[in-house]
Amino acid sequence: MAERPGRGRQLVSAACVRCSPGDSEITWASAGHPAPLALPGLGELPPRGSTFLLGAEPDIELTNASGRLGVDEEVLVYTDGATDVRRDGSLLGLAGLTGLLAPFAGLPARELADRAQEALLEWADPPIRDDLCLLVLRPR
Repeated sequence: MAERPGRGRQLVSAACVRCSPGDSEITWASAGHPAPLALPGLGELPPRGSTFLLGAEPDIELTNASGRLGVDEEVLVYTDGATDVRRDGSLLGLAGLTGLLAPFAGLPARELADRAQEALLEWADPPIRDDLCLLVLRPR
C-alpha cells in the first residue's frame, strides 16, 4: 500500500486472528486496529511489537501474539466504528463498548454478535459514520 503509484498515501488498519476448530490456541496480530477482546472477561488481547497502520511505512514488520482460550472463552474482533459511535456528542469508547457487551458476554457467539450490534445501534445517534463490524470466534 505504501508503494502503490498514483493513489497517494492510504492507511488501513487490520486485525488478524487465527484459530483452528477443536484447538484452544489462538494467534493474533494487529496493524493499527483495536485489540481483540477475550470473552467473557472483556479484557484486551495485547499485541506484540509495533502496531503501525498498513501503508504508513513500506517495511512494517508485525509480530504475532498467541495464547490459549479456556473451554468457555471466545474472542471478539471489532472495528473502531464500534467505539467511535457518538451519543449527544460523546464518544462511546472502549469502556462504553465493554459496558454494553458485558450483559451478553456469556451468550452463544451468533447471539452475542447480534445483541451487541443491536445495543450499539440503539445507543448511538444516527447516522453511524464509520464501519461497524463485530466478529465472535469460539473454538469448538
